[in-house]
Amino acid sequence: MSTPLKIVFNPFTSTFDYIQSADDGLVLSNIPCEAAAMVADVVRMSGGIAVRALADTSLNGNAIGIIENKCTPTTADIRVLGKSGSIFTGLTENIDYYLSDIIPGALTTTVPTASGSVVLRIGQAFSATELIVLKGLRLVRA
Repeated sequence: MSTPLKIVFNPFTSTFDYIQSADDGLVLSNIPCEAAAMVADVVRMSGGIAVRALADTSLNGNAIGIIENKCTPTTADIRVLGKSGSIFTGLTENIDYYLSDIIPGALTTTVPTASGSVVLRIGQAFSATELIVLKGLRLVRA
């Protein structure tokens, strides 16, 4: 099977170029991450390292995506958009999942309600094991 071609705009030449790429742009590859972060955790960036996100404050709740694969104990592939692999258990189809304000990196179906907490929809369950990552607007509770 050949590598697909991708059309990209080259701002230096103001033209479109064709490049070979297996990367769909929906997964960030080999990103440094904290060792405690696991597959299916929701993460945010802190000092160039992916750390588990938590919806308890605006800073902690600024999630970028979910860990889809741990390449090494301290690097990961992070899905920022689209359907995840089968990395979850017990999701309910068609239900929205939010960043937890209680457990770092966790998803929940319960919208955070505490003052100062962040309401951030991470995505919707496609199946019991797959999530369609499509982040919603990040709102901080008054």
